Amino acid sequence: MVSVYLDTDCILALVKEKDWLKKSVEKRIKKEKKLCTSVLSVVESRLVLIRDENIDVALRVEDILKNLKIKLLPLDERILKESNKMMKQFDFLGTFDSLHIATAKLHGEKILSTDHIFEMIPDLLAEDPRNV
Repeated sequence: MVSVYLDTDCILALVKEKDWLKKSVEKRIKKEKKLCTSVLSVVESRLVLIRDENIDVALRVEDILKNLKIKLLPLDERILKESNKMMKQFDFLGTFDSLHIATAKLHGEKILSTDHIFEMIPDLLAEDPRNV
């Protein structure tokens, strides 16, 4: 069974009280048995939430992931090497996206995200949470 990797936009939708994607993500994750994300998603979410909300909201990310039983994957040397390879192969990839892709590929996961850049990567399963 493929696990579903939640990209940062999905994490933000779960954490924010009001988010344009909230209902779609909540509906979509109810259908999945195995959910995960990475430490990188937590960092990226915190950066956005501190900027757009406040520190108290930003510090709720881990608790929400834990309550929803979303497994938190670490970043390791394998992921960093795969990310480097991806950035060299696809010059349109930025650091965060390449790390999300590397994590998903190495763990055999499908990415749930509204970011269409993931659809441009061969052999990567990607799905928009609004398409349920």
